[in-house]
Parts: sequence; C-alpha cells; structure tokens
Amino acid sequence: MNKNNSFFLQINKLKDKEFNEFCDQYFNFLPSKIEAQLRPSIDQSSTYAGEKLEDSALSTSWYDYYKMILLLEDNRKTMVDLGSAYSKGSILCHALGLQSISSIEVIEQRVAYSKGILKELSLENSLIHHENALTMDLSQYDIYFIYQPVSNFLTSLLDKICLNTKKVIWAIESHGDLISRLELDTRLENESKLMDLNSPRHLPYLFQFHICHSNSNQLVDMERRLFEAKYITIETDLYRFGKIRWCVKVKNIDIDYLNNVQNIIINEKRFSGLDLQNKIIEINPTLSEQQIYYLDQEYLTFEGKEQKILKHILYPKNYVELLSSGLVKT
Repeated sequence: MNKNNSFFLQINKLKDKEFNEFCDQYFNFLPSKIEAQLRPSIDQSSTYAGEKLEDSALSTSWYDYYKMILLLEDNRKTMVDLGSAYSKGSILCHALGLQSISSIEVIEQRVAYSKGILKELSLENSLIHHENALTMDLSQYDIYFIYQPVSNFLTSLLDKICLNTKKVIWAIESHGDLISRLELDTRLENESKLMDLNSPRHLPYLFQFHICHSNSNQLVDMERRLFEAKYITIETDLYRFGKIRWCVKVKNIDIDYLNNVQNIIINEKRFSGLDLQNKIIEINPTLSEQQIYYLDQEYLTFEGKEQKILKHILYPKNYVELLSSGLVKT
C-alpha cells in the first residue's frame, strides 16, 4: 500500500465510527434516495429469488471493508464481492490506488451511483461491474465474499463457485442462517473467524471457509431439488388413523437453517427438520391427470357448497379434505 497516498494519510489513524463518518462525508455517500426509488420494484421482483433485501444487508461498514483490504494486501490476494450493492470495498480500493476488491452488482442504478462517486473524485471505476454473478467468469479471484440469505440464488451461486476448488469463501452473517448453511455444506471445510466486525450482524465476525471439492452432499442436493419443485408429497403420522400421504402444489418455497437444521417452508407452512410427524418423502412425484386436476383447485363445490380444499390426500386412497365436509373421495 502506498502510504503517501493522500486518502490513506487521512484515514490511517481513524477507527470504527470516525472512519465510517469520514468516508460518508468524503464520498458524499447518501444512497437512501436510490433505495427509495428501487424499493417498489425490488419488493415486487426481488434481486435474488425469495429475497427482499433489508437495509442492513446493504450496509457492511467502510471500516470493515478497510480491514478486509488490509488482510488482502498482507496476503497478496484478490476478492470479489458478490452482490456488492454500493461497492464500498471497490470504492475504497480506487481511492487507495489498490486492486484488492472487485465488485459485482446486478442492479444498474446501484452500480451507476457507485461509479458516479468515483467520477466526482476523478478516480477510475474498473473494479465495479454491472453483472450477474451466476453468468460472470469468477475463476480469476482468490476469495469470494458472500452475505446473501439462503435462497435459490445462493444455491446456484455456491454450485458455481464450488467448482473452483482450493479457493476461499469469506462470509458475513446478515440474515441469521447463512453460516449454518455453509457449515452443513461438505464441499467447504476449515471454518475460521478472521476478524471481528464493526457492522451490526447476527454473528459479529468475518468467517472463512475453504472450498475443498465440488461434490455436494444429500442436504445440498435436497435444497437444489426443493427450489425446483412443482409438487411435493408429505407423509404425516396421524394419531389413531395411521400414516397418510398428501401432496401440495408449490406456490412458494423458502428454506432456512436455523439451529443448524434444514427447515422447509412450503406455501407459508413450516416443516422442521426435527419434526418426526411430518416428512417430505417425494419431490415432483408421478401424478395422474385427475390428481393434478384436483391439486390445481383451491376450492371444490360439494353438496351445493363451495368449500376450501385443505389437503389433497394420495394414500391410503385419493381424498380431498374440505373445510366443512371433511374427507371426500375423488
């Protein structure tokens, strides 16, 4: 690092809050107006499947990024920030005359805002990329920085970057279960805590994982299939009645790893990995045309009354469970 760099001389002795406040002023960093403009479109069609970004997910502090830059420079490594929002790491690198952190952001307005900051200071912006991390070549980087929530996007992203064995993941917990998800992924090993964070997080550390191989385990395979599911069969053990198997048409699905267990939320109904009474036994089962017909219905007229369908039962016989009339054979 060039210790005669004018920006470095101004920040060198600053810490935590003072550092962050100085950078906000120096870069005239006020992205709240951009976020207010983006919010309606993001709420309707989120950046990543199943995700609506909270403000905290966009606010890794300037000081935390600076500490990462120091780590990277000490080890002569490069990092790519995947889903970088306003690309603070790359802005700092350009101000310091370094190449440590590249940033990838899919939302054009955020990229334009970040590049505009650098333009105002007559700085380069070559480290900031308006790209989709799932399609961009990432093999040139030593370290992948992620902090996304568990989602279809994260599943695909990990599948992509885990092809690059012997590389490293740096991760920050911003949504509550990312670190648990990474701990359960057998493609990743040698977890460690690299540094404490200045930013408020569920876990106040920067975590490191080594990518050891590209073969996913059963849990990751299940996750991948669930995000692609159209229909799911569940087995429930009912007191006095025995086991039934019922099928749902997937309208929305989320997965979390709270308490280091894979929990699945189908159409707002939660199935805990610890629940022995309800088990997901088949994804995209073979169904008859008649079964699909009933699964596509939310209501059924029976005995002259339109009733909500509560369950589509496949075993021991084909039934629908109606709100008022109970079990009706189909």
